[in-house]
Amino acid sequence: DRGVRVRSVAIATVLVWAACSGLRPLPDPTRCGVVPVPDTDLPEDLRLRIRARFSAGDRTMALELIAQASLGELVVVGAAPHGARLFAVQQRGTEFAVDAPISRELRYVAYWVMDALHRVYWIHAPERSPDGRARRWERDGEIVEDSWRGSRRHRTFAHARSDDTSGHPDNTSRHSDNDPEQVTIDYLEDGASVEIRNPWCGYEAFFVDLGSRAESDSRLER
Repeated sequence: DRGVRVRSVAIATVLVWAACSGLRPLPDPTRCGVVPVPDTDLPEDLRLRIRARFSAGDRTMALELIAQASLGELVVVGAAPHGARLFAVQQRGTEFAVDAPISRELRYVAYWVMDALHRVYWIHAPERSPDGRARRWERDGEIVEDSWRGSRRHRTFAHARSDDTSGHPDNTSRHSDNDPEQVTIDYLEDGASVEIRNPWCGYEAFFVDLGSRAESDSRLER
């Protein structure tokens, strides 16, 4: 049975990931992730299909992500390359409900997925200034900065320091521009690929946007 074989491959992939999980403790993903954009602020017709690769230390997992907003909630499904569903996340308001029945480790990946999706696609920057300068603003205790290197966009997230907001024309808290502990996002020139590095949660990721799909996908069905 093809379905059984596909699921077996998916489980084997997860077990390889889990077998390495004791090499280095990972931060609690419920504490290191971004404050999500409320589902009511997301586009009503939101639909994404992404080929993704997540890495943590010497562990790597490839998967396909499908996101859809409808009926007052956001649903994100992670599937193995051969199609087996690995986890699903429902977001209502700013709360996540994660269904990852195969392993506890997949819950980490599910939270990383939500962190990366919000940071890359759904947190909106202020309008780009006419002279192309970097724009910086504060959001939920983090300093977000967008800059452009030619046509290529670069985004960082840094922890805000609330001890001093004086002397800064954008009225944001200070942060160290040389702080290595920043989340960094590089939007590549092909327009579809994105590299994400989040040292706070301990993962790196690479996304390729495969576009939207007109018809519903069975993996989104609960």
